[in-house]
Amino acid sequence: MRTILVILISIFCLLDELYGQNFRFERLNEQNGLPQANVKALSQGPQGYLWIGTDNGILRYDGNEFERILSEKGIPLEASIISIHNNENSIGAISETNLYLFRSNGFNTTELVFPKNSIIKPTKIMLFNTGLLIAAENGLWRYSLQISNSKTSTKEVQLRI
Repeated sequence: MRTILVILISIFCLLDELYGQNFRFERLNEQNGLPQANVKALSQGPQGYLWIGTDNGILRYDGNEFERILSEKGIPLEASIISIHNNENSIGAISETNLYLFRSNGFNTTELVFPKNSIIKPTKIMLFNTGLLIAAENGLWRYSLQISNSKTSTKEVQLRI
C-alpha cells in the first residue's frame, strides 16, 4: 500500500512539473521587422545566423534584426524561395527557376538560372563539400562546385562562387 502511495505521489509531482512549464511563443511579423510573413524555408548558417526563405526573397536574421539579401547587381532578390541549406562555407537556396549561393561570411551572391527543360518543380536543396543536390519532381539533380571527372549519368553544371 505504501509503495502504491509513493508511486502515485511521484506521478502527480511529475505531471505537475510537466504541466507547470510556461512556453512563450512570439510571432515575428511585419510589425517587428519581418518584411514578408509567408516563410517557406529556414536554415541556420555556420556563424549562427538564421537564413529565411520567403515569397519575396531571402533574409538573414541575427535574433534582433532582419537583413534582406541582395543579388549580384545590388537589388533585393524577389524570388519565392522553396528551400535553404548550408555547409561550412556557403548557403544555398532555390526558387522555381533559380539557384542562389552565398558565402556564409558575407553577402557575396552567385545566381544560376536553371537550364530550360531541366529541373521541374524543385522541392529541396542540400549542400555538401564539393557540390549540391536538388530534389525535384523530375528526379535528383547534382551540381558540381568543381570540375568533375565523374562518368555517372547525372546532369552537371559548373558553378563558381
